[in-house]
Amino acid sequence: MVHADPQLRESLAGLGPVTLIRRCADLPESEADDIHTAAGVLRTLARSAWMDVMCALLRPTPQYGTRGSGMILTFFGTVWWLVGSVVLDGSARTAALVAGAVLAATLLVLAARRLDGTGGREAYERSARTFKWSNVGQGAGIAVVVAVGNITGGYSWIPALIAIVVGAHFFPLARPFGRLEYRWTGSLLIVVGVAGCAMALSGASESGVQTVAGLGSATVLWATTAWYLVSGVPDRATPRQQSADTGS
Repeated sequence: MVHADPQLRESLAGLGPVTLIRRCADLPESEADDIHTAAGVLRTLARSAWMDVMCALLRPTPQYGTRGSGMILTFFGTVWWLVGSVVLDGSARTAALVAGAVLAATLLVLAARRLDGTGGREAYERSARTFKWSNVGQGAGIAVVVAVGNITGGYSWIPALIAIVVGAHFFPLARPFGRLEYRWTGSLLIVVGVAGCAMALSGASESGVQTVAGLGSATVLWATTAWYLVSGVPDRATPRQQSADTGS
């Protein structure tokens, strides 16, 4: 490493961690013995590190205290599913409503029986102020969207913009509740809302935007509950890592 090509060092200077790993992993193969070349060492280490990062992202981590969050997300996911389903026509609406009811009921039962409620009350008490103002902001944002949409006649924009508002309200809740996955939930809801806005901008029908925003938002919220179920609950024999530790 000390005798590495100065051009190689300069090309990697100032890069962030993720970009640096990617750049090193993509270094070209050489005919020389890689273990004795700086590029070979960097490439080997970077590819190993990249695999560790991907495994950490894809491997669910068992968590305590997910029952309340899972059930609330499932409930509001059901509300969004109804919003997206009621504007469908005929048999499609019936099929969507039946499928949504079955899926929602299944998630609620599994969340109630398999998820853990440890530290739930304490988390809400600790985060009461943030929870209150986040929901006040969400309610105010939804009210503004509905009012402006009705005044301007932009009805097709309303469900998409509401999805964005709801997604944004998850971000301040992530750290105090120790639920960092809320950032993914919020980000995906915003993506759904932006997709709905793009549809509205292109002249799509109000019902089309409502279907995309409703079913898309429901899928995101239900997927978060499903993630909790896949992650499971830590072994009771292991020391409990309370959500307060994550939020501190």
